Amino acid sequence: MTEEVIEDCLICLEPMTRRVLLPCGHSPACLRCFITFNQCYGKRMCPFCQREISDDPIVTDSPVNMSYTTELFLDYKHDHEFHVFYKNPAVIDELKQYSKFKCQTCGFNARNFNTLSNHLKAHKLNTCKICHTANRFLPSQTPTYTQPEFKKHLKQHPKCPVCPFIAFDQSGLSEHMRENHFRCDICAEQGKILWFENLDLIQVHFHTEHFACTDPMCVQQGFIVFATEVELQMHRMNVHDDKTPIHLDFKEEKPKREPDYRAEHKKRIQAAKKKLGNSLRNHLQNDNDKCQKVFNLLDKLQTKKISVHNFLKQFHAICGESADILFCDVVAAIGSAPIRSELVKARTGIRPCRLPNSYSLPMMEHKNDFPSIENEAQQRPPPPPPAQPEQKSIPKPKPQQQGPKKKPKKVIITSF
Repeated sequence: MTEEVIEDCLICLEPMTRRVLLPCGHSPACLRCFITFNQCYGKRMCPFCQREISDDPIVTDSPVNMSYTTELFLDYKHDHEFHVFYKNPAVIDELKQYSKFKCQTCGFNARNFNTLSNHLKAHKLNTCKICHTANRFLPSQTPTYTQPEFKKHLKQHPKCPVCPFIAFDQSGLSEHMRENHFRCDICAEQGKILWFENLDLIQVHFHTEHFACTDPMCVQQGFIVFATEVELQMHRMNVHDDKTPIHLDFKEEKPKREPDYRAEHKKRIQAAKKKLGNSLRNHLQNDNDKCQKVFNLLDKLQTKKISVHNFLKQFHAICGESADILFCDVVAAIGSAPIRSELVKARTGIRPCRLPNSYSLPMMEHKNDFPSIENEAQQRPPPPPPAQPEQKSIPKPKPQQQGPKKKPKKVIITSF
C-alpha cells in the first residue's frame, strides 16, 4: 500500500489508532469501544455481524486489514487476564487504565467507586450510583456532575411505582417489575395496569375486587381468580362438582355523562379570536389601535348594539383592502350562529324572504264553502255506469271431415 488510511470506529466514529480484529474477520471498533461493548453490556459478539466471538481478539496498531488467521501467524503475545492477542505492551497498559477509578479533574486514582465519590466531594461533583450499579460505564469513564446537572440527570432514571427502586432505563425497570412485583392480569385485560409490591397485597386485591376460588385444591395451586361471579360459579361446577345454582344479577349501567359542548365551543371561539388577532397584526402592520377597533366592533355586533350592515361598513373602513382576506377569521370568532349567518348573508347580498303585509290567506264566505262529507257527496256527479266488457266473438268449431268408416280389426287366436 502506498498510502495508509486509518479507518473510523463504527461505534464512536473517531479515527482508530488501535483497532480490534475479531475471528469473523471484521475490525469495526477501537479498543475502548470494544471493551465497553463487551464488559458493560455483556455482549461478547461482533458489533458488525452479531456473531459470537469464539476466540480471543487481536489488538493491533497496523491499519492494514488482514485476515484473523494470517495475523495469528505473526509474532503476537497472549494475555490471560484480558484474553487478547497483542504485540505492543502499551495495549495491556491501556486495558489496565480502563479498570481504574480515576478522577478526571485532578488524576487521583481511587480504589473503588465509593472512594472516588468521597473524593469528588472536594471538587463539588457528584457521581450516579444508579449508573454504576447498572455497569454501563468503564471505571475510568465514570461520569461526574455538578449539583444542578445531577438533579437533572436523576430525572432520566425511571422510578418503580410500588417501591423505592430506581432503574437505569425502562428496560431495567421492566425487568425489576417482573422479578420482584406482581401484576393483576384481570385488570390488565380491562385496560388498567395495577402492580402490587408483594403476594399479600395482590391477594387482598383478588378477594376484594375480583372473584377468587377459595377451594383448598385451588388455593394450593396458586391464585385461581375470575373477573365475574358467573365465571367463578361455572368453575366450581365444572372443577369442584358444585351443584349450587348460578345466579345472574343484571345491573343497569349508570348513564354516561354527555360531553360538555359548551366548553368545547368556548375553546373554539377563544382559539378563533387568537387566530384573528394574529391575522389582524399581520395584515394591518401591527397597528394595535385598528386591531382593538375590530374587536370592539365584534363585541357590539354580538351584543346587538349595531346591525350587520353597519358592522360591515365600519369593518371595511378600518381594514381597507385586507377586509376580504380577514372576513373568514372574523366570522369564525363570532360565537352566535344566527349572527354569523346574518353577517354572511349581508356580505353576499342575500336578503331574507318575507311575506308582504297585504298578503292574506283566502277566506270563505259561507260555511257551506268548507268541504264536508255531505256537501262533497251532493256536489259530486253520479259515477258513470260501469263499462261492460266487450263480448268477443267465439269462433265456431270447424266441422270435422268425415271419411270412410274403417272396418274393425279381428283378432284370431290359434293354438299350435
